[in-house]
Amino acid sequence: MATPPPVPRAPTQDDFTVAVPGLDTYAGDGTTRVAPSGLAAADSLQRRRPLVIALGISVLVAAALITALVVSGALSGTRTDLAAATEADAATNRPALPVDAETPLTVTPADAGDTVAVIPDADAPSPVPDAAVSPVPALTTLEIVTRPAGARAVVDREPARTTPAILRDRPPGKATIVVTRDGYATVTRTIELAAGEHRTIELVLDKKSGGNPRVGYLTARTQPYAVVYLGSRKLGETPFAGVELPVGRHVLTFKNPGKRPVTRTVTVRAGQTIKLNFPL
Repeated sequence: MATPPPVPRAPTQDDFTVAVPGLDTYAGDGTTRVAPSGLAAADSLQRRRPLVIALGISVLVAAALITALVVSGALSGTRTDLAAATEADAATNRPALPVDAETPLTVTPADAGDTVAVIPDADAPSPVPDAAVSPVPALTTLEIVTRPAGARAVVDREPARTTPAILRDRPPGKATIVVTRDGYATVTRTIELAAGEHRTIELVLDKKSGGNPRVGYLTARTQPYAVVYLGSRKLGETPFAGVELPVGRHVLTFKNPGKRPVTRTVTVRAGQTIKLNFPL
């Protein structure tokens, strides 16, 4: 009689477990039953553990390096700021060197971005302060006019000049004028000339006593000028001085092209001078 074929048995969990001695008991027989998939995962974790440890160490080293760089940069910036502040404070409290505007300066060339130091040249001569110099006063001009003209005028013992005379570029101050003419009394006049002044001095010379007892003298000034006539005789153009007139009563006519003629009656006495001064 033939033997019937064995009936297949459904696999149980025990067919897929491995006994691992030395582990805590999982089953009653003193073995731990581990599923095949769990075993593979344990084996994979065991192989990757050194890589994970190395990666962790690398991360810690990188973090340490970054921390060191950050701390170093902060300290460097702090030292730079402290050095700059110290230099600025020293520059503020440093006494300034006296530099004269006229002292030559030496400039040391420097690269772009560097500080350029301007230092007075030690070999340059020290500026000599200007001595106190008084301003030169403006010169004056003195004009001397005499009536009659042709007199000899001497100013401060300088060479004599014949009037009318103009003396230019004279220093200001006192000036003494001495005028002489034959037949006339000497005239001495002291004046004060201001700086830059142009002064005109008119001097009327008187006849010496003992002259012609039958004549007198006429001095005339008008504004504006005039031509003076005695009858048809022309005496001169104003201003003038020391013109001789016969003794007696006379009518004088003063003429200007832009004015109406003006007459004046004068009485001439021997040796005396008549002075007229009026506007036309």
